[in-house]
Amino acid sequence: MGTGLIPVALFLDNVLLKSILLGASIVLNVIAVVKNFKEKKNNEL
Repeated sequence: MGTGLIPVALFLDNVLLKSILLGASIVLNVIAVVKNFKEKKNNEL
């Protein structure tokens, strides 16, 4: 989900918007990884 923001950020000239979008992308990816990890942990129990 978060990786979709990276191409958009690359085409922007505004540095502030670019950094906000890249930051949002990283946050969304981290959330997805944490959710995945929690689901796997719950399935193993």
